[in-house]
Amino acid sequence: MFLNVLKGPYPGLGQIDRTLPVAAAATGIERGSFLKVNADNEYEVATASDTGSATVAGAFVYIALQDQLDLVAGMAGNVGQGAVSAANGQAVINALAIIPSMQIETDMYDAEADWAVGDWCALADGGIVTEHADGETAVAKVDAVPVARWVNNATAVTGWRTGAPTNVITLTTVYIPSLSVS
Repeated sequence: MFLNVLKGPYPGLGQIDRTLPVAAAATGIERGSFLKVNADNEYEVATASDTGSATVAGAFVYIALQDQLDLVAGMAGNVGQGAVSAANGQAVINALAIIPSMQIETDMYDAEADWAVGDWCALADGGIVTEHADGETAVAKVDAVPVARWVNNATAVTGWRTGAPTNVITLTTVYIPSLSVS
């Protein structure tokens, strides 16, 4: 749910982004989720199966700039809210390409992983990053290990954006297919 671009082309004319509908079956897309584009040219949450192998490149991914349940995403996709209903609508969101590289802070990482500065990251289920295994496609490199920081729009009380401490990791995005580090 948290994404902060520290260094890179965002926001600006140099950013590489795409605005696409969210796949009908997609769930769990939050700001900062790692996404892939499916065969229907729609966003889906990236999973561990998108990491590729030593002989097959992993999926090129994007980082969501908004939640799929965001009211603006719903209006952009004619989803309808309240008195206005559109049964066939699809949320439409914008996402940043991981190349050109950016330095980001995000809470979309595997909290169980043993992170160290310099570690390579690969995709995991749920649109998060985890530790890279030999031959997988690297999508980021760790610049700073997870640390708690204040996030103004984090939810401390259900239904309210009161702000709260959130654990974030600092990464530089990359796209290196079939990376072997051994």
